[in-house]
Amino acid sequence: MRSVRTMLPMLFLALSVGCSASPSSSPQSTVLPTVTPFVNDQPTPTLNPTSTITAGATALTTVVPEIAAARTALEKGAFEEAIGYVAPIAATNTEAAEIEVEARLAWAQAIIQAAKGDLEQLRMAHDQLNSAVRIVSSSSAIQAQAKAWQFATERFISLRLGMNQLQALRTASAPLAEQQGTAEQLITATVGLGADTVAFPGLMELGTAALVAAARVPEDRAATLNAHSEKTPLWTEAQNLCQRAVDLWPPGAAQASEAKKCVTRLASMINPPPPVTEPAPPPTPQKILRVSLLNYDDTPTCISFRISGTNTAGWSLSVDGLNLRASFQGGDARTCGLGNQQEVTISISNAQGRVVLGGQGVKAKGSAILLGVWR
Repeated sequence: MRSVRTMLPMLFLALSVGCSASPSSSPQSTVLPTVTPFVNDQPTPTLNPTSTITAGATALTTVVPEIAAARTALEKGAFEEAIGYVAPIAATNTEAAEIEVEARLAWAQAIIQAAKGDLEQLRMAHDQLNSAVRIVSSSSAIQAQAKAWQFATERFISLRLGMNQLQALRTASAPLAEQQGTAEQLITATVGLGADTVAFPGLMELGTAALVAAARVPEDRAATLNAHSEKTPLWTEAQNLCQRAVDLWPPGAAQASEAKKCVTRLASMINPPPPVTEPAPPPTPQKILRVSLLNYDDTPTCISFRISGTNTAGWSLSVDGLNLRASFQGGDARTCGLGNQQEVTISISNAQGRVVLGGQGVKAKGSAILLGVWR
């Protein structure tokens, strides 16, 4: 039997002769040779077979086993298994590349949720995200998500390391210039915080704490200065950082409470309230001896005086212009030696010998009994 390869030229020649016969020629019956292909002549399989579908034909869906297996694994949360299926063909199959990115992103998210801020776990998640964003054949939408999570993870790690470093410097009482450098790195790491497209757990809280911690550095620098005018710019710088932390949250959010305290405290330092002047205590009312006449029932040559409302120990009564004096005993004093109902003035002195208020030049006469109230 002749082979197919030697018969094909004869077939093409016969077809050519038949087609070139003129219309005037009498028809001839041409018998074409029968071609039997080899049993092993099968089409070579390809990874992405394509078929040209004619009108009315039914499209055949080609299922790539690796992709089907990867999707099943992904649904079960077996991320590493899913990656193992599609990674070898991702470079040449767009769907496989997209599944790999999706699997690496989901794996990273699961690690982040369980990490609760642990840096080693976050670095593992970051490795998966780095691999995801390097797969250039994936869809732009899923890769954009991977890039957003990659950036958020890098921001969290940077903030955590910066916070740890600043705390170590403060504990060691490092120079403020050195602390300022670390604080500035923290501030840079918070730029754009709040506008992230992913809800990275703990990132907003960490950024808030970082801004408040960074604000302590200019406040400490202000404490080394003397004049209020020199301190004010540094206090204002610190207050602005705390206000940035407050602005990351909706009004009234509990997460911003420490930042709000910082803003209030620094505001009172920048614009201290006027000193509170205690009102002067009302003057203590001065006590005075209020004198009244009881009667004239004493001896015409004597004068009696009784004082109430105070302890009169050491007090004395004297007749002005005369050498007549009497000491108070139990509040009473009596002096004699006047002329019959002689009109005089008397004075009352305390234990220090000073005439008391209201007790000077009191008019009296012999036989008078006087009453005094100290109030």
